[in-house]
Amino acid sequence: MVMTEKTAVVTGGASGIGFALAQQLGTRGYSVVLADRNVDELEAAEAELRGAGVAVASIECDVRHPESMLQVAGAVTSEHGPVDVLCANAGVSGPPVGLVWSTHAEDWPRVYAVNVFGVVNTLSAFLPGMIAEARGQVLVTGSITGLVTMQVNAPIYVSSKHAVFSVVDSVREQLEVTGSPVKIQFLAPGGVATRIMEHEAAAVAELGGRDTASEPPVVLQSARPTPSTPPERFEPHQVAAIAVAALDGDEFIIYTHSGSRDLVRQSLTSISASLE
Repeated sequence: MVMTEKTAVVTGGASGIGFALAQQLGTRGYSVVLADRNVDELEAAEAELRGAGVAVASIECDVRHPESMLQVAGAVTSEHGPVDVLCANAGVSGPPVGLVWSTHAEDWPRVYAVNVFGVVNTLSAFLPGMIAEARGQVLVTGSITGLVTMQVNAPIYVSSKHAVFSVVDSVREQLEVTGSPVKIQFLAPGGVATRIMEHEAAAVAELGGRDTASEPPVVLQSARPTPSTPPERFEPHQVAAIAVAALDGDEFIIYTHSGSRDLVRQSLTSISASLE
């Protein structure tokens, strides 16, 4: 497969939203470089995309390590040229439920290493080259929980997404004040049917199979009213289609689910009320 002149890099690209983003970008004529730490899934994803006619390459990496991402950036630049779209998508869920004061201490750095520092490492590896080329745009996969604390039973995950939003917003401001044409956007999906919990179970198994749930979910669910209707749950391809279409627009935050804006408004209203 001949690589095209437009190059997209997707971290966490072997499955879930990352793979769906790669599919969407591939249909738009981008050459796609998949970056992931799961070698088996990475090979399968590359084969599937190539079978669909997408110009694709893959590279094993670990976003938790700065040197790994620098190697990826160097390899992509030397083999495929400047990056047009960088999708910093890799992420983990962390424990499914837990009171802050009874979570496992080791889970905090484990989740932050991927969800926060993984994004920082990815940006640090690729942005200097993109800025030097005065070319390209960045899409960071966050979550609606990065804007509102709506999952009270998942403090590690939610706080990591809040941190990611702060990082991305800082980068947006810095790109603007330095006059760089590179654009960055924050993808804020709601519920998505991915395999992220399967990956969490595998991570726990590597840690010795301990139980990550510190309290039964009902203890924390009772702290919030039960919605009258179930929340929307999208498939990865639905989220990716919205995200890739939004690359042509100017919006900084990309919302995917119909109720997301209302959730943010409610949160801001509550914060504003505290000023009175």
